[in-house]
Amino acid sequence: MENVYRHPEWKRLYDSLLPLLVVNHVFDYDTIHGLMDADPRTGRGRRQFYRCAVEIAKDRQFQFECVRDVGYRVVADSENPGRMNNRIGRARRRLKAAKFIGENTNFGALTSQQRAALVDILARNGRMVEMLSEERKQITAVISNSHPPRLPHPLRDPKPS
Repeated sequence: MENVYRHPEWKRLYDSLLPLLVVNHVFDYDTIHGLMDADPRTGRGRRQFYRCAVEIAKDRQFQFECVRDVGYRVVADSENPGRMNNRIGRARRRLKAAKFIGENTNFGALTSQQRAALVDILARNGRMVEMLSEERKQITAVISNSHPPRLPHPLRDPKPS
């Protein structure tokens, strides 16, 4: 037996990544593949990477973000409020998709119990969409107030007269 590895693969990757964690560093797919002997572009490899990322986030407060067709980047903590807000926006869109499904259901094909359940779910879904929309507006305001004022861009922003 040549190579005896710590299994599962995410534990090996965890051990290998810890000394390399630097904010904004990008680990390409080939590097990750070499560190854990599983390709992160496959379902199995991606699951192993995500498990490793969850454990690193819990233990060391480093988080990763996918860089399309490249690999994963270590995210700066200052980016997390915006990342959280993006996920709230995605949740709102998913709730709207659920609402679309419910509103475009043939009520005639349902029993009275199913209709009552669907109406109840639609009402609850509507309240969640409204709540997320309002909260997201407030979160966006909090995030924009937490950043220092942006300097004017020499080409995009008009010059003061």
